[in-house]
Amino acid sequence: MSGPTVVWVLVGDLGRTGVPVALARMARWHAHTRTDAGATPVQLHVLAGRDGPLRADLAAATASVTVLEPAHRRSAATTVAAAAAQSGRPGAADRVRALAWRTRTRRLPAPDVVLVHGAGAWRIHADLADRLPPGHRLVVHLHELDEALARCIPADRRADFLGTADAVLAVCTPVADLAVAAGARPASVSVATVAADDAPVAAAGPASPRRPAVVSIGAPGWRKGTDRALAVAHELRRTHPEVRCSWVGGEPAPAERFAVGSSLPLAFHPSTSTPWQAAGPGTVLLVPSREDPFPLVVLEAGARGLPVVAAATGGLPELLGHGRGWVVPGHDLVALAEAVAEALDAPDDAAARGEALRFEVAARHAPAVVGPAWLAAVLGPLA
Repeated sequence: MSGPTVVWVLVGDLGRTGVPVALARMARWHAHTRTDAGATPVQLHVLAGRDGPLRADLAAATASVTVLEPAHRRSAATTVAAAAAQSGRPGAADRVRALAWRTRTRRLPAPDVVLVHGAGAWRIHADLADRLPPGHRLVVHLHELDEALARCIPADRRADFLGTADAVLAVCTPVADLAVAAGARPASVSVATVAADDAPVAAAGPASPRRPAVVSIGAPGWRKGTDRALAVAHELRRTHPEVRCSWVGGEPAPAERFAVGSSLPLAFHPSTSTPWQAAGPGTVLLVPSREDPFPLVVLEAGARGLPVVAAATGGLPELLGHGRGWVVPGHDLVALAEAVAEALDAPDDAAARGEALRFEVAARHAPAVVGPAWLAAVLGPLA
């Protein structure tokens, strides 16, 4: 191959959520890594379904970023497509949207590799299929468990899509098992984990002792287990009234406000790109998710040596096992509250677990560790 290897990276959106953030970390690693002598250079071209705050980061770290839809509204093409779908012509809707998206990509170089980064990008791949050259390598990097995968890829399309991929990468073993069950060829499936943030810094805070805190981070809702965090906060109000409980990631939807009008023991704070600035000594990260394959917040907490209490979902039992945190069945709210109380009442043990997690994150999830394996898996025989 005389020129660079061209990789189209399809991603559902550019918001500050796990899938696009994981991509941004790999893009930054790739941009700052010198190519080995004699190796073919690699160009990453990002195609995003929706715009978002990570666009600037990715534009600085990749060859190009093409945004197919605005962040919070429909484009003219998708408005027409929606009208066609509502009038009972779904085929026409697909054609209108696909034509608009193919037009946006016509100036991009033809890809040698197409990386579908997250199941949320399946729709982009389906609409651009006619634009893709024969013989390209198709790689799917799954970041989803059952509910999210079902929302992103129609059941009648899942087996064909995953089964024809040259490689299916999974962020943890449960996702890999799900991929095989959904139709991926077992030989094509491997685990390609995600990276912690590039340069974690010590949490900022006053020098005086701080009030102990329990924090959860993420978009509130059923999958993230916001109601579970609230149940734990109610119990801690009774047993540990001095502890502050908070949720960083925005307000829950009106239907999920949980006892509106009462004095909630869980404070909700807006989403922010720097959620750790308020996490000082005595902070415990609570991850009460019902479904979360490999939450980046756990890696970020580990990079800062903070103790983590989590529901047993996705790859968390493996990551937090062997004394690196607390993992309990998410449906057992008593056990979840007891684990948080234990982390608060035994600060030396909590600190030891936080340090063990810090070591694990540095050894296995630093960008310099994850990046080469990720790129090799994406390129395959083209590497």
